[in-house]
Amino acid sequence: MRAESAPAGPPRAGCRLRACPFDDFCDADDPAPWLGKSLRTEEEAVLMKELGAAYAAVEESVGRDAPDEVFLEAAAWGEVIAVAAGLARTMVVNDLQAAALLQE
Repeated sequence: MRAESAPAGPPRAGCRLRACPFDDFCDADDPAPWLGKSLRTEEEAVLMKELGAAYAAVEESVGRDAPDEVFLEAAAWGEVIAVAAGLARTMVVNDLQAAALLQE
């Protein structure tokens, strides 16, 4: 069964960019305590810290309470995306390797 994508449109009221990785997943300023919980490796912790720093730079440049649209238009937002992509890639590879070990 194929998953349907969410309808396009504006974000839900009260939904903020930082809600998921920084509130629900781990502390991007200090990710080391999350090793073995939501992060598998030291590399993931380092990348999460880099993501937090990149995001903080954007937040500092646009203001903490700026709407999401302003964050997305910030000059440094590309760095946030690049670091997040590297973290996601690393986490997927690590998850697949862990799953493969379970199959052995």
